[in-house]
Amino acid sequence: MKAYRQGELLFVPQDIKDGEGLNRALSEGRKTTVVAEGEETGHKHELADPDSAILVDVEDEFIWVDHQNLRLNNFHKILQTEKGTIIKHPDHKDLHLPSGVYYIRSQREYDEEKARWVRD
Repeated sequence: MKAYRQGELLFVPQDIKDGEGLNRALSEGRKTTVVAEGEETGHKHELADPDSAILVDVEDEFIWVDHQNLRLNNFHKILQTEKGTIIKHPDHKDLHLPSGVYYIRSQREYDEEKARWVRD
């Protein structure tokens, strides 16, 4: 599967076998149109059309159910789109995501001493 990137965000497509966990996440999660907000600039990665996708925050304690119990470590949001969607950001090219389900996380950068989350 091909992952997608816009700035520091990574969109990882998921092949969902068990819809129960996804349905629970989409119904219980906090819905939003903002994928991420830059801490340095205040610019936002956000859905161009809020009706084109469902985007929910994933709480740290949320357990995903897909044939087994998995903790969504390092993933911050789940996005589901049936017809595809576009993610906009003023400093990046528009990201066109095909239909599907995506786990979203911020990427980290490493130096000789420590790892840190990438910030816009």
